[in-house]
Amino acid sequence: MQPGLRSFYGWSSCCPDCGHRLYRHDTCNRSVKTQSAQTVVSLTIHRVHCPHCGRTHRVLPLFVIPSFQICSDTAAEIISASQQWKASFQAVQRTG
Repeated sequence: MQPGLRSFYGWSSCCPDCGHRLYRHDTCNRSVKTQSAQTVVSLTIHRVHCPHCGRTHRVLPLFVIPSFQICSDTAAEIISASQQWKASFQAVQRTG
């Protein structure tokens, strides 16, 4: 799950760990929650393998955050809501 491999339609042909050529390995399924976690979408994720260092990497679409089940638009909504709540809480603390 290296950032250098993330692309929507293609993938880098070089291993982000050792720089050698990558080869298509297989696919796996990944569930991603979208639209404020109200919809779950199943994606087919391609995996690539480096025979030189033995590492396998997943090629993730740009809207998928590595190691999370939510997509980037949902994460942005959560961060925005959190910042608004924090600002409101700080305003209440100053007046109270």
